[in-house]
Amino acid sequence: MPPDPIEHTMQPYVTIVAPSVGPEVSAESAARRLRDARRPGVASLVGERLRTLDEHRRQLRRLIGRIKDDGTDGRLKLRELTALHGQAVEALQISNLLFRELDGDRLQSPQLVPSAVIDELLAESARLLDRIERQLWLLDALEDYAALLRHCFDELQAGGAVASGRFQQLARRIGIDAERSGDRGFLRLEPGLSLEGILDRKNEPGPSAACVTGIESARLVAWMTRSSPGLTPRREILVIAALLQDAGLFTVCRRNRTSVDALFEARPSLFREHPAIGAALAGGLAEHQLELPVLIAQHHERLDGTGFPRRLSSRRLSRESRILAVASRYSELAGGLDAPSSAAAKSHRRSHFGSGHTAESQLYREAEQGELDLPMTRHLLSSLGFELREEREFSPFGFRVDSAH
Repeated sequence: MPPDPIEHTMQPYVTIVAPSVGPEVSAESAARRLRDARRPGVASLVGERLRTLDEHRRQLRRLIGRIKDDGTDGRLKLRELTALHGQAVEALQISNLLFRELDGDRLQSPQLVPSAVIDELLAESARLLDRIERQLWLLDALEDYAALLRHCFDELQAGGAVASGRFQQLARRIGIDAERSGDRGFLRLEPGLSLEGILDRKNEPGPSAACVTGIESARLVAWMTRSSPGLTPRREILVIAALLQDAGLFTVCRRNRTSVDALFEARPSLFREHPAIGAALAGGLAEHQLELPVLIAQHHERLDGTGFPRRLSSRRLSRESRILAVASRYSELAGGLDAPSSAAAKSHRRSHFGSGHTAESQLYREAEQGELDLPMTRHLLSSLGFELREEREFSPFGFRVDSAH
C-alpha cells in the first residue's frame, strides 16, 4: 500500500514556551482591590498581620535607602536602578495600604476587607520584597565574580603565575550560589541592570565584555549541571573553562585598545584566534593543565565544522566542549553583548525570521541545523524553565514552520 500523501506533508516543529510569570500587582491595583472587596462586618486576624506588615515596611525602607546609596556612590547610576527602585516603592505602597486597612479594622471600621484578600496582597508584598532582596544579592555576587576574574585576567596577561586555586574558589562559589538560589532568579537581572554596564563604567568596554561572557556562561553551566548527576562531577572544570573562555579576547582587546566589534571589523583573523590565545594562557595553570586549554580552544567550534579557529567537527569535540559551546552561544544571544556572532545573529533574525524570534528559538534553530549539540541545547532550555513542545503541522512544501511566526 502506498504511503499516505498527507503523512508526508505533516512536518514536526518545536514550540518553545517561556516559563509562566504571574501578573504584576501595583499599588493602584491593590488599592482598587481593597476598595472593591470591602464588606460590612468581616473580621480578620489583625495583630499578626500588622506585625508582619510593620516588618515588611521596615525592610523595604532599608532596601530603598540602599538602592539610593548604590546610585549616589557611583556603584550604579540611578537611572539604571529605576526598575528596582520602582518595585521597592510599589511594595512599600502596598504594605502601607494594607497597614491602613488593618488599622481601620482594628478600630472596628464598619466596612472591612475579607481576610483572604488581605492575605493575597500581603503575600504579593512579601514576594516583591523577596525579589528586590534577591536582585541586590545578585548584583553583589556578580560584582564579586567580576572583580576576581578581572584580577586573574590581568595577571595572566602580564605573564604572572596565577594560582589555579583562585579559579577553583570562584567556580565553587558560583556552583554553591546556583544551588542555594533554588530558582532561576540566580540567572536573571531586572531590566535596566546589567553586569556589562557596571563594568564598562569602571573599565574598558572590550575587556569588560570578555569578563561578562565568561561569568554569564559560567553561571549557565553551574545552573544546568546542578541537577544532572552525569554532569555534576564535571561542573568545576566546566565552570573554570567558561570563566576563562575569553581570556584571549580580553588580552587582544586590551593590547589593541579596542572593543570586540571593532576588533572583528578591523582584524577578523585575529579575532578568530582568541580561543587559541586563551588556551595558551590557561596552559600555565597547574591544575587541569591538559583538559582546560582544550575546552577553551574549542568553545567557538561547531559540530558541523563551521566554527573557529580550527573548524573542528563533531568527531573531535568532547561532551564538555559541546556543553561549553551551547552555554557560550546562549550567553551571547540572550545578553546582547558586543560579540560579533551575537550581532550577526540578531541582524539575521530581523531580516529572515521576524521580530518575534527569541534568543531561545535562535539557539534551538542552530542546534537543529547541526551547529550545536541538540540534546544539550534541550537540556539547557528545559533547565531555564522553557517547555519544548514537539508538534506536527501541515506544510505542502515539506519545511519546518517556526513557532515565532
